[in-house]
Parts: sequence; structure tokens; C-alpha cells
Amino acid sequence: MMDPGVLVILLLFGTPLVLIVGAFVIIGLIIMKSGSKKGTALSADEARIMQELHQGLSKLEKRIENLETIFIEQKQ
Repeated sequence: MMDPGVLVILLLFGTPLVLIVGAFVIIGLIIMKSGSKKGTALSADEARIMQELHQGLSKLEKRIENLETIFIEQKQ
């Protein structure tokens, strides 16, 4: 059987320690969960920007081809 003094010390220091560690775990999970939402929002925003860049570059490519055609026709 445990000595009553050891039991009192464990209860006095162990209970707050368990509560503090549990609080850190819960806060960490909340931060990770909120961070994952921001990560998906950023990746969705990045995907939209990449699509806009691709569309812009496709239009630029068509314009360059048209200018090349015009330039070649003027040379002849």
C-alpha cells in the first residue's frame, strides 16, 4: 500500500500536471485543425490564380501567333 504522504503529493502535483498537458494537447489540435482550413483555402486560391495565368498565357500565345502571321505576310 502507498504511503498517504506520497498519495497526497501525487494528487497535488499530478492532477494539475494532467490538466495542463491535456490543455496543451487540445490547443494543439485546435491549431492544427484551423491551420488545415487555411491550407485548403490557400491551395484553392492558388489553383484559381494558376488557372487565370494559364488562360492569360494561352491568349498571349494566340496573339503572338497572329502577329507572326501578319509579320510574315508583310515580308512577302
